[in-house]
Amino acid sequence: MRSGEIQKFVSLSEPDARRIVACVNACAGFETDALEQLPDGETILSRLQGWQLDCMKAEQQRDELLAVAKFILKGMDGGHIKCAPYIDFDPNAASLEFKHPSDRLRAAIAKAEA
Repeated sequence: MRSGEIQKFVSLSEPDARRIVACVNACAGFETDALEQLPDGETILSRLQGWQLDCMKAEQQRDELLAVAKFILKGMDGGHIKCAPYIDFDPNAASLEFKHPSDRLRAAIAKAEA
């Protein structure tokens, strides 16, 4: 046995042994310190469910913003919303480039839908 290694023999039923293996596999990728520092009563599952809720909220917000962006772009394309071109200043560029907000909006929509 190596220094610092804990070795203990216990008698386990097959279902308990399978549960332990499943738990070890489920914790793969988590740092042991992070697992040990979970507040009392908080489980990995509750932490993951919290993250899942955060992701769902972010997806809902993305979808709402995407709908508004599409609405605005439709108004721009239809001539109902007027926007002046702007300069996207790049100090390394050879010349100034005039851009239209609809181009940037179209690119953002495409990126969000990818």
